[in-house]
Formats: sequence, structure tokens, C-alpha cells
Amino acid sequence: MPSNKYFRFEEGKKILTENCHDSLKDSEVDLADFTFRNAIQALTFAAYTNSIIPIDDKVGFQPTETGGIGAGDVSNQFYKNILILRGLDRLDVILDPRLGTYTYSLHEIFSEFGDYLEEEKHLVFVKRTSVAETVRSILESGLKPSNFVLHVSDGTLGEEFYNYPVIEHFKHLGYFVGFWTPRYGADLIAVRIPEYQKQLEEHGFIGGGASFFELELAPLQTVKLQSTLDFLNKYDMVYMEVEARMNLALRGSQTGIGQISGKASSKSEGYGVGPVSDTAGYIPRPGEKFGDRYKFVSYGPPERLGAIIFDGSGKMVVINPGKQGFEEEDETISDYKNFLKTIFLSKLPIRKAEQLMNAYNLDEFIKKTQIIEFSTILTALKQ
Repeated sequence: MPSNKYFRFEEGKKILTENCHDSLKDSEVDLADFTFRNAIQALTFAAYTNSIIPIDDKVGFQPTETGGIGAGDVSNQFYKNILILRGLDRLDVILDPRLGTYTYSLHEIFSEFGDYLEEEKHLVFVKRTSVAETVRSILESGLKPSNFVLHVSDGTLGEEFYNYPVIEHFKHLGYFVGFWTPRYGADLIAVRIPEYQKQLEEHGFIGGGASFFELELAPLQTVKLQSTLDFLNKYDMVYMEVEARMNLALRGSQTGIGQISGKASSKSEGYGVGPVSDTAGYIPRPGEKFGDRYKFVSYGPPERLGAIIFDGSGKMVVINPGKQGFEEEDETISDYKNFLKTIFLSKLPIRKAEQLMNAYNLDEFIKKTQIIEFSTILTALKQ
């Protein structure tokens, strides 16, 4: 993987081609690099890679996971997804709902635009200086700009780009994945809550794992994945530090694996994520411990450290920790349970939610969120 090449879009295309078959296919549209297999995947890609869905040649929107507002947000609150509108010519944020009254639920918005979910969505890698020109080309072709996702960059691949294949990986293992974390900072997290995953599957919301953003959009489209690993019957908590620069994922005490190692414990794992120039220099040989051939200062147990690295061909190599998962629910899992409850409670009409919870002010809602059974909320949504 050449480190001196300025435009690395081709590397990005290799990574998506090698690792995201379930969500992307080759595009038959000349303007596009890929076509998403469904609209939910297009929205998810945009949400986790800071990509933009254009409205016209002046303005577009960027969907964002609720937890993307910032790590450390308190749990047990009613969150809404936000839309960040951007001026496409300079990519300035011209409207940020977090700072005003324009806070929308994407679930509500796209419920009103059923055709959006039915129409094909296409991915385009585009230089930052060519965004408006690209959108005008789409318009001139008679296509709808909103059916495109623009991954906008100066030509390099930033940390956010690597989020998508990693999220897809953990989804297939039955995890909930995203940005939101109640008390520890990380670029990405993956949490396994077997009983909640099973209940969501039984009620027809998902099959397998899902990103938090996809849970926000459920049940507009069900994500069907298959999880087969026995250890996933345990709880699990994974913290990831993503590095875009070559080889930083597995080097040093202040980047990648070294930076996140302090989050590893008897009830969590730490992963370094990013591109490497030579995977052979990092993958343990039989009998070796993870990290024997490279040095970093570890602040957590080595057996709880892992990595997801990308080689020069774009192939994703997963190095699993020696130990994964834990048996007993802890405070962090409880926080995520409450967070998932708020996601699905927010789908109910407010009067129905009040009656279900027997709570008529915010303080009562917060307290009773911690008590109500998740299955009770899911059943109410199906009635």
C-alpha cells in the first residue's frame, strides 16, 4: 500500500470491495463507484464515515448516530437523530440542529419518504473541491442527488472511512456497534447483549447485530445477519482506536493499540484498527503472544488486546484477543441496556409511551426506563 500516493481513493475502493460484499456491489451508473444493496446501508455508511447525501448542488445532509453528539453523554435520556445540513461548495455547516430547534428523528423523516427506501443508492468518492460539480453532473444525468452518497475527502482516507468495514464485521458477530459510550472515550465500540439481541430478533427488528444508527431506523428495514459463534452467548465490550496513518494502529503508546489498551480489562477488549504495510510483521505465529514482534506500552492485560488491520490489497485481517466476553452483567452493560430502551421508547407516540411507563415527567421517565423490561417496549411497538 503506497504511503506516498496523495489520492488514496483507489485503496478505499479495494477495502470496500474486499470486505463489504453484503452491503455494496459494483455500480452500473457511470457516475458512481458502488451501489448499496439497500437504502439503510447507504444511510449507515453516510452516518459513520462523515459522508454527505446531497439534496441539490448547494445543500446536502449528513445523518448522524445519536451518540455521535459526543462521548460521555449521560444515558437514560431521549435522544433524537440529527441532520447536519452542509453547504456543498465549501462544506460549511450551515445548520446544526444541536444548536437550535431543528432536531428531527430520521425514523420520522424517512417514514414520510417511502420511495427513498425503495430506490437504489450509489456511492461516489469525490474530492472536496469537486462536490458541487459532481452534484450538477448527477442532475444533468436526470438522476436524483439524494440517491447518492458522497464520500468527500482531500484524497486521503481518514479514520472515519475505516469505521464502516469494522462496523460490518462486528454486526456479523451479533454485536451492537457505534460511537455512543457512557463513560469511556473510544473511536468505536461494539457491545454484545445476548438477551437484547435475541428479543430484537424475535420481534422482527433485526437478525444478528446492528449499528446504533440502524436501530434508530428500525423497523423501516430489518437487518438480517447470522451470528454463529458460541462465545457470543456471553456479554462482551470492545473499545477500538482507529488510525488512518500507515502502521500506527499497532505501534506506540499514544496511538492505536497502545492508546486503547488501558480500556482492556477482565470485562472488555481493546483493538487497534488501521492500515499496515506488512501484515506478516504483526500476526502472531503459533505459540507467540499478541504483540511479541512489536513494542508498545500496554496499560491493560495483553490477553484482552486485539486488532483489525488492512493490508495492501485491502483485505481486512482480524486478530482476536486471547480472551473474549464475560458472564455477569456489569454497570456498563446496564448503561447500554438503558440506552437501547430509550432508542425504542422514542419510537412510540408520546401519549402511548407515557401510558406504558406510567410516567408523565422526565424524572419519572428516567427512573422507570431502568425498570421496564425491554420486551415490554418491543411488544408495545408491534401493537
